[in-house]
Order: sequence, then structure tokens, then C-alpha cells
Amino acid sequence: MWFDSWADILRVIIVGAVSYATLVGVLRLSGKRTLGQLNAFDFVVTVVLVVDGRVQEDELRRNRLTESEVLQAVRGSGSGDVSSIAAVVLETNGKLSVVPSSKLGVGSAMSGIAGYPASSA
Repeated sequence: MWFDSWADILRVIIVGAVSYATLVGVLRLSGKRTLGQLNAFDFVVTVVLVVDGRVQEDELRRNRLTESEVLQAVRGSGSGDVSSIAAVVLETNGKLSVVPSSKLGVGSAMSGIAGYPASSA
């Protein structure tokens, strides 16, 4: 038999449940980018990190990101100036999307993003 007593079975159940709850708690506290492409949880809200060239410090803190991570995404998009960026968005998959002001258009792709002004479309 795999277990010597019912106490062993109960111990395995309790340790398993506590371990799972701890793992979920740690992943929630560590932020969206921790999971990256794993998509273990559904992230229902995309977040605006830069709006009209201004870094949103509160959103960075709330999502446990640093300004240097946002600046790296801006540089990676080929831009050298945050003021030329309409938005940097933390997507539901944990990636940062950079939308330059020159490519914003009417902003219809920005609908549903927390904190982004309503589009003029």
C-alpha cells in the first residue's frame, strides 16, 4: 500500500492544498509579467503605463514594473523619446506594447484599456 495510515493521507492533502494556495498567492503578488506567456490566470484588464508621453507612476507601482522596463520597451520599438509615444500598454499576456503618436490614428485599438482616455472615434 502507498500509505501506512490515514494520517499520512490527510497530511498529503493538507500540504498539497497549502502549497497550492501559497503558489497562487506568490504569483498574484509578483505581478503579471511573472507569468509571461504561461497564461495560468486570466488577466482581464490591460493597463496603460504611458499615456501621451507621460509615464504613469501609479500604474507602474501597482503592476510591479520599473520605469527602466518601460523605457527598454520604448527603445526596442525604435523610439528614443518617450514624449513621441502615445501609449505603452501592459497586455494580458505580460508583454509591453508601444504605440507611437504617429501611428495612434483615432485610437480605436485603445478601447477597454484601463486609464486611457476615450477614443475620438
